[in-house]
Amino acid sequence: RVDLIVITGDHITHSHPIIPGFREGIEELQSIAPVYASFGNHDGGQWYRGGEGPKDTSEIKGLYRSAGATPLENEVGH
Repeated sequence: RVDLIVITGDHITHSHPIIPGFREGIEELQSIAPVYASFGNHDGGQWYRGGEGPKDTSEIKGLYRSAGATPLENEVGH
């Protein structure tokens, strides 16, 4: 039994726009257990493809949200 799935950063290092099927893969994982995602420096901002990619991580976070997953950024549970 899987309690949760955590996916760590650098999701789109070399494939922008996001590879086809990425969202569907997240949805499939979400059907197994809650999915949480953290993000790396290649998911947006100056480090992504020499600054030529997304300006921030909002695009990839939106993709996770639309698939039912929870994007994490500086989150703290109490």
